Amino acid sequence: MPMSPHPTATRWRWLLLVPIMAWLQSVAHQLPIDRHNTAMKAPSSKEAAATAQLHGTFGSQDHLALAFLTRSRQPVAPVERQALNQLALRLRSEADVVSVAKLMEPRLDLALLQLHIEPEADVESLLQVAKMLGPVTMRMLPAGIAVAEAAIARGVAADRERLVPAIVVTLFAVLLLVYRSFAHAAGALLPALLAILLLGAGRYALGQKLDPIAVLLDPVLLTIGIASAVHVLAAFRTLRREGLSPQEAAARAGRELLWPATLATGTTMLGFWSLAFHPIPAVANFGALAAIGTGIVHVLALTLLPRWLSEFPARVAALPLGASGASAYAHWLRRQRKPIVFGAAALALIAINALRSVRVDNDPMAVLPPHATCRSDLAEIADHLGGAEQFDLLVENAATHLGPEQLLPFVAAVASTTPAAGPAGPPRAALNGTVMVPLLLAPSGSEARTALFRSTEERARALDLRGVQIAGSAVQIARDSERLVYGQLFGMALALVMLSLTLWGALRSFRMAMLGMIPNVLPCLLLYGTLAMFDRPLGVANAMIGSVMLGLIVDNTIHFLHHFRHGSGNGVARVQHAIERIASPMIGSSIVLVIGFGAGLLGGMESTHEFAILAAATIGLALVGDGVLLPALLLSTTRHGEGA
Repeated sequence: MPMSPHPTATRWRWLLLVPIMAWLQSVAHQLPIDRHNTAMKAPSSKEAAATAQLHGTFGSQDHLALAFLTRSRQPVAPVERQALNQLALRLRSEADVVSVAKLMEPRLDLALLQLHIEPEADVESLLQVAKMLGPVTMRMLPAGIAVAEAAIARGVAADRERLVPAIVVTLFAVLLLVYRSFAHAAGALLPALLAILLLGAGRYALGQKLDPIAVLLDPVLLTIGIASAVHVLAAFRTLRREGLSPQEAAARAGRELLWPATLATGTTMLGFWSLAFHPIPAVANFGALAAIGTGIVHVLALTLLPRWLSEFPARVAALPLGASGASAYAHWLRRQRKPIVFGAAALALIAINALRSVRVDNDPMAVLPPHATCRSDLAEIADHLGGAEQFDLLVENAATHLGPEQLLPFVAAVASTTPAAGPAGPPRAALNGTVMVPLLLAPSGSEARTALFRSTEERARALDLRGVQIAGSAVQIARDSERLVYGQLFGMALALVMLSLTLWGALRSFRMAMLGMIPNVLPCLLLYGTLAMFDRPLGVANAMIGSVMLGLIVDNTIHFLHHFRHGSGNGVARVQHAIERIASPMIGSSIVLVIGFGAGLLGGMESTHEFAILAAATIGLALVGDGVLLPALLLSTTRHGEGA
């Protein structure tokens, strides 16, 4: 890479990036929110087809429940009922409202309105109208899937505004503290920020929307980009300490890192690409975009950053692990290699044993923080009514092959099975003979709901009730939640196979490839095993960790094995050489990743918090694996005095 002999004269050119990045930011910021979580639903599932049939036969069955409670706990007064009647008339006039129904009131101080709304209804506007025109002497409690989706959309929008700036400020402060150089801290941020802005503008141009999973994309790419930049900075600073000029050090750092960094980027992209085959569009889109973004970051880190460093070299005052310290540590690892390996094997066996009790349960409401008004309103309504969501039984051509004596006992049995909470309204019959029976759902996760739906289908088959289908948004969301989790686990398994084959081909050694995978698989095993031991079910956030982290944490492994292979002498000498070259960037990049993902705790979504905690824990475990377990494995499989 040719470098300018007079870097000071060209520094002003970097100012041209400022308006370019500002324009890209203005475009990317226009990316709209997926307010109805459309991308979180599988478009080609049988539940999607049943829901489409339901809407096609009976019209929109999306509901918005409005419960009004008197503040005085006294019975609803006539003037309050009159105000509610006026509100119902006003809501019927809204374009997004199909109909408004007054439901049976189980308590004297409670009044209920149920709105049938269009699938793309602006729920926020409807709630504003209801709150503004409802009786001031009554509390309004909105509930339903539409309300939850609106609350999730608000959380996604808030996290977009909060997360990336918080991570940028946090990581810049860490980089400034480590490198004591404004130029090097800014340079480490530059490739990631530019890649995020380019990708965001591209997503806007393609008409994409922001969903609860896509909101994690920018923080992930930002953290990955800075971690990649740390390796370039470490190589540059090492070469500067060896006496090379800034231009020579920058060019050589780019050349030396080209192969290991490209391999590391390739494995990270493979981990993300494994999600691109997921049946849920939001996950597949995240995987594809994360892979593309990682590739952009890689190119910028190896082209833009060396040029930046050659023109803004700063003073180098890094404190790498010295040769004596690396030698002492390598010999300590050789002496302790057996306890380390056996200890890791014991932990792996414990985790594998715990995995037998792992379970899948996903509640879309759990994406929101525990204090969210939406969750407390739903809980209060459920206390009064038993539930606020519904699902529907569709019976095709019921009049031709079913009589009331068959259908009614079946419906009664389903309605009394937990988490069903009784009828949600009267049955309706269409002109084509299809009957729809709406049933109420108590607040519950996907595990309980899919069990109910499965038992309903089995009961219908056992009674030879033909043409019975379970339909509705609640059914689609519950079953898509399980597809989401199982699809991510499949993606993790696919990523594991692809990474193993890639390492085998790149290192040209099956033994080293398998040894390299062990410290990366172990953190995932420990993570899922710990969740199972504490009876924490797999949901959207924690199921993503394995497939996302596998491709990311393997980067340090690749850099370690690269320097191990290019060392000379016996196994201990090669481990010492790898530690001398990789300890500083490996620890630095891991710290950056932990802090970067940990900054996700500043977000408002509960799923973001969980992802942040588990990602940081996985990266910390992987650092121990690469810094302790991997060299111990290499020393255990190499006889003392023998080259690797």
